[in-house]
Amino acid sequence: MSEGARAVPGHTGDGPVLIGVVDECQATALGVASWLDDLPGARVVVAPPEQVAEPYGRVGALADVLVMELVYRGRARLPDIGRLAHAGREVVVYTRSVDRPTAAAVTGAGALCCVSTTDGREALVPVLAALLAARGDRGPRAAGAEPEPEPEEREEPEPEPEPELEERPSLSAREIDTTVLWLRSPSKHVVARQLRISPHTVDMYLRRVRHKYEQAGRPAHTKAELLTRAIEDGLITVGCAPD
Repeated sequence: MSEGARAVPGHTGDGPVLIGVVDECQATALGVASWLDDLPGARVVVAPPEQVAEPYGRVGALADVLVMELVYRGRARLPDIGRLAHAGREVVVYTRSVDRPTAAAVTGAGALCCVSTTDGREALVPVLAALLAARGDRGPRAAGAEPEPEPEEREEPEPEPEPELEERPSLSAREIDTTVLWLRSPSKHVVARQLRISPHTVDMYLRRVRHKYEQAGRPAHTKAELLTRAIEDGLITVGCAPD
């Protein structure tokens, strides 16, 4: 466990992105933080018990990204999510099980996505990694590393590079519009109304997008995975938190 996972220190706005984990169960919060400890360019902190009740207070003021449990003392924290998102924080919500109404309520409140703790780190870590990559932040180790010496010149030709498996698929404008709207909407029916197409057509576009990512070696089977791909490829822009 990193040093930052024990308390919430001051954040100067420089250096790594500060990810705050908020959960009334400290054991769960520490477990989630341990999943994120190895993310490059990030420092993970866990809100102490006295700060869990109001994540939009000290924790929300210091952290750039909030990873929080949806339920606190039996009630969904939708107002808290809304206040954090309005303040410019990226919010990723997790809970035991995620159904369509829950996901719609969470994203409607302003969170980027809602992931299930049943899926564990496989669902949560890629989303956070994509957020960090989109911000362009570098960890202290990368920032302070000594530059590698340039290789000596050789007379023999360099070997041809191996073809890259992971690449950005070629998506049509309609596929991009449908994907972005769906990631920001509670249901495919909402997307269909906005684009004036049928829900079946929305589903067809999303199947095409997922197939193209699969062919590129970057599967996106779930909504959280597709959100990760969209952030990685710049389809959804993640803004930096204000200083």
